[in-house]
Amino acid sequence: MGIFCSWEKSRYHVAVACLCEEANAHLLNCIDATPGAMIGQASTHISFTSMSKPFQPVMSASEIDALIANIFPQIHAGGQCLYVDDVTPGVAQVRLEPRDEHLRPGGTVSGPSLFSLVDVAAYVVVMGHIGPVALAVTTNCNINFLRKPEMRPLVCTASLIKLGKRLCVVEAGIRHVGEDDLVAHATLTYSVPPR
Repeated sequence: MGIFCSWEKSRYHVAVACLCEEANAHLLNCIDATPGAMIGQASTHISFTSMSKPFQPVMSASEIDALIANIFPQIHAGGQCLYVDDVTPGVAQVRLEPRDEHLRPGGTVSGPSLFSLVDVAAYVVVMGHIGPVALAVTTNCNINFLRKPEMRPLVCTASLIKLGKRLCVVEAGIRHVGEDDLVAHATLTYSVPPR
């Protein structure tokens, strides 16, 4: 996404994908330029990533693990099976070590277990970037089950798409540990209480 400039049939077309100060300044430069000057600017792009501040975590994986054990002790009622492996800028990884209670007929990990994994991973990435706000809640989740998850460790990588004052949007993908193929993909929205 960004600004795309082109010269076509004696008409100058500009498509603006964002309204920001840098983009507006570039747009004005393009409009004021002469047709001959436009040839070298056939595809000028300004990306959002270069203009936005990257997400920075405020809690570590071990701090979030301790927070979850403290505020949601029931999550480890039968022994710990969910582990916060990593929290980096904009991303968190949570691993599920499936047990018998995660099985469904056919020897596969159940859908509710996969949903729990994406929900916890989204909670972890949000907490990792806003701090210990226990009352952040899931307001929406859309999950697609893509292939049969076998009864072995799974990892969910949750990435922040938006970190707003009241809403956070997360994209999550579940894979078997050490594999590239997705088992499930989800998008989630979290509501954050006023801070």
